[in-house]
Amino acid sequence: MEEEIKSLINVGFLTIISVSYCYCLPPRIKSGVLRLLSIFPVCVLLVVLPLFFSFSIFTSTTAFFLSAIANSRLILFSFDQGPLFPLPSNLFRFTCFTCFPIQRQQNPKSQDHLSTYVFPVKIAIFVVLLYVHNDIQNLPPTFLLCLHPLYVYLLLEILLTLLRILMTIILGCDLEPHFHEPYLATSLQDFWGRRWNLIVSASLRAIVYTPVRRVCQRGKSLYSFSYMEFARWRKWQRRGRRLYGGGR
Repeated sequence: MEEEIKSLINVGFLTIISVSYCYCLPPRIKSGVLRLLSIFPVCVLLVVLPLFFSFSIFTSTTAFFLSAIANSRLILFSFDQGPLFPLPSNLFRFTCFTCFPIQRQQNPKSQDHLSTYVFPVKIAIFVVLLYVHNDIQNLPPTFLLCLHPLYVYLLLEILLTLLRILMTIILGCDLEPHFHEPYLATSLQDFWGRRWNLIVSASLRAIVYTPVRRVCQRGKSLYSFSYMEFARWRKWQRRGRRLYGGGR
């Protein structure tokens, strides 16, 4: 355990140094490929840091916060996108928005009092599920199959909501919720796109969907030209076959 504590200290120190570098130097470089190249060594380091641990729980946790969240946000920051743009006012805020699954609320809305009352109900249901989970051997398999998704959802909802409340108090700004009542979804698109894990959905939309869409739009003229040339070639090929067949 002492080795894990030493590794935790080393990983924390290297993470702070790396994030401080990203806060100070890259913003002075024009957004784009050059800034991405300046941040690339940090991204590589953040992928390697979780390997410092020998316990899988520490490795998986640091991989989630550093390799997944921090790297994706630093890549977006290279192109002036994501939660790190515009640049936070101080290094502490920059570090929090880089390493934690939080995001500033773009369009602050009035407080939903219904959600305020629903959250304690979710905690109560989760406590009941914990009690029921102790008698897992006496429960039918079909009931367990329905129970586990609810258990996972409530666990994530409670932990991430508590994290959001804590970071809202510390940072003094409104943060985006992670879930928007996914059990009220009317379709699969509504579930994945507007209600479930909104922070990850926004990151994937910015880092995958938007760039791919731009590339496709830029290449649309090339695809159209290629299709027209192919159609023209097929037309001349058929005409040549008819002439050749008629000649014989």
